[in-house]
Amino acid sequence: MAQPPVETPLESPPPESALPDVARALMHQGPMKDAILSVLDLVTDRLSQRNHTHVRVNLDGVFYGEAPEEVVASPSWEGEIRVGDSSRGRLCARPSSDRVFSDAEKEVLSEVAALIGLRVGLWDRERECAASEEKHRAL
Repeated sequence: MAQPPVETPLESPPPESALPDVARALMHQGPMKDAILSVLDLVTDRLSQRNHTHVRVNLDGVFYGEAPEEVVASPSWEGEIRVGDSSRGRLCARPSSDRVFSDAEKEVLSEVAALIGLRVGLWDRERECAASEEKHRAL
């Protein structure tokens, strides 16, 4: 008699598999808030496959993402969001358990902070170009 096939649990994709999706979400042409919230959803989803993770962004004093206050007060990982030589904010993350982020997860979080910084720089340039066009139209 044939044995039924044994179901093996699907392995979680590696955390770095989120980076192409993060880059695509940041290139979204809509409001910056929508793109950042999409990124936070992606990161939370990919890192939470191991255990629930809270992620929050503070960008220019505006907070994005819904995370408990302890994420901001004492994140287990925190990275700077830089645009050129300027610090524009922080990406904070904390697992909901006592779990510690792996080196791969920390690297992904660092890359996400860097990608956000690059995109914020592009949003700044887009805003400057739009203002310049308006100024020249008024002349």
